[in-house]
Amino acid sequence: MLELNNFAIKTDDLIRKDGLNFSFNPAACESCGSKCCVGDQGDVWVSDDEVRAISNFFNMEYFTAKSIYFIREREGLRVKEIESDRGYECIFLSETGCEIYEVRPKQCKDFPFWENMNENLDSLLKECAGVVK
Repeated sequence: MLELNNFAIKTDDLIRKDGLNFSFNPAACESCGSKCCVGDQGDVWVSDDEVRAISNFFNMEYFTAKSIYFIREREGLRVKEIESDRGYECIFLSETGCEIYEVRPKQCKDFPFWENMNENLDSLLKECAGVVK
């Protein structure tokens, strides 16, 4: 077993995180259609460093990227969403997938291992083909 960023990776390629009642098969991401980036409205919170990384990725000024891609809320800064026939889509989602995958926010990298997922496991199982109970 290998430890990677507090995640235990098993030899069968399933990933688990202590305290959560499910495993995750990252290979499922190849064919799911980015369901974790589409659906009910949700908040992906970002830090200033993440905004800088994204603006650099697009070779864009920090404040320009901040005004185009993010919304300031009382709780902090979050990624904008676009309403579509599929629901709410992350502004960085394109037909080919995540446009910022290499510099995506930590919250996106950590999905589906969010602390509240034990309480929302049935919903998560419908949303994410990689989740294994």
